[in-house]
Amino acid sequence: MSMDYTIIVYRREIFGDEKHPADVGAFVGDDEDYTFDCPNVDSEKTAVLFFRKWDVSFSKNIFTINGKSFDVGLTPNPLSENWKTEVLLVTSGILKAKGNVLHVESRNRKGGKDGNLDDFGIDNVVIYYKTL
Repeated sequence: MSMDYTIIVYRREIFGDEKHPADVGAFVGDDEDYTFDCPNVDSEKTAVLFFRKWDVSFSKNIFTINGKSFDVGLTPNPLSENWKTEVLLVTSGILKAKGNVLHVESRNRKGGKDGNLDDFGIDNVVIYYKTL
């Protein structure tokens, strides 16, 4: 079976309501959608998503592909000034050949959109998938 990959995010992007004093990446605000294609994807197979995260403090941030959230993903790693690599399985039936959307959203400690939002970063988001 053949495999392919798509680079979804290729630079450091910082989310939240405050730009971090250290210049660790491009500040994008509280949320962002990243549209990507997976040409010739076999959507009946599981895919693998790799990304790096930085300084995630709250557990209620949103990280979805095509509206499907992950049990793990933006799990907290507070007070960490280091980038941490995560690997997630994207179950069958989620990916499509064109028009996939990765949605990332910073939330507050209780999961709301007001007050002190989590300030965190993502980087190098790549999905590997099986092709038909």
